[in-house]
Amino acid sequence: MTKKIIHILPAFIGMVLFGTALGVLHHELTLYHFSDIRHHLTEISSQRIAIASLLTIAGYLLMFGYDILALRAIKHPLAYRKVVLGSFIGYAFSNNIGMAILAGASVRYTFYSAWGLSPAEITKVVAFCTLTLWLGFFSLGGILFLANPLTLPAGLHFPFASLRFPGMLFVLFVAAYLILCVLRKKPLMLFGRALWLPEPGLLFPQIIVAK
Repeated sequence: MTKKIIHILPAFIGMVLFGTALGVLHHELTLYHFSDIRHHLTEISSQRIAIASLLTIAGYLLMFGYDILALRAIKHPLAYRKVVLGSFIGYAFSNNIGMAILAGASVRYTFYSAWGLSPAEITKVVAFCTLTLWLGFFSLGGILFLANPLTLPAGLHFPFASLRFPGMLFVLFVAAYLILCVLRKKPLMLFGRALWLPEPGLLFPQIIVAK
């Protein structure tokens, strides 16, 4: 019974999130008329619409890389069409509804469990994608903060005067992660729990996709 509930719960959460999204969309669209939307679209040049569409497609193609690398990391690769479907719907929910971990994880659980992944493997996929996202923030932010350390206003009362110090911390975090993945052959124990680390061969692709 418990296992059945565990399998049904993510699908139920996905349906609730989808219904919520439809309700929010319906409420927002009641404030506008179709003629107004069409009028505003005509004011945007075709070139800008084309560029925006291409950048959107490129962004989703990069995000597909998160799941592809995650599935390679757990040594359970799937057909690309399945990965693209699960990843696209997962990010469509998490990026537009919010609650990224809950929305994206529930959608991924629904699809990946149907395609043969265990709950533990799906958890690793979600953890890998989340970690990859933060690696991108820290690596890019660290480089930018060190290259151009903006001075912080004194009124913020931070213990540091510029963004150089956070930049150093970000770079150190990324470096520590890379070193752990290269040198640590066993799971990392933290607060009595084993933290799974991907293989060193995935580090460079992970950083590239994250940025």
